[in-house]
Amino acid sequence: MHVVDSCSTHPAYWRAGHMSAALRHFLDIANVDDVDVGVLAQPMGQQMMQHLGFRGVGDIIVPGYEPEHPSDVGAWIGVWKCNGEDL
Repeated sequence: MHVVDSCSTHPAYWRAGHMSAALRHFLDIANVDDVDVGVLAQPMGQQMMQHLGFRGVGDIIVPGYEPEHPSDVGAWIGVWKCNGEDL
């Protein structure tokens, strides 16, 4: 199993292809190892994940809690199938 806990790009480097290149590398390894990949993405990352071939399977809302995190947090759930298989 491969686990990448968190990925982010400093705003100064947004839209330069760095994260896409890193994720393509991870997906190449997943293909070699014949494993599928799942992600939870914020709205900003959802478009990139879809561009890389991830397919949406749902959304999740985590309710906020007081006082540290009063707002709900939403995430898109995506799945990438190794070797180009269909979902």
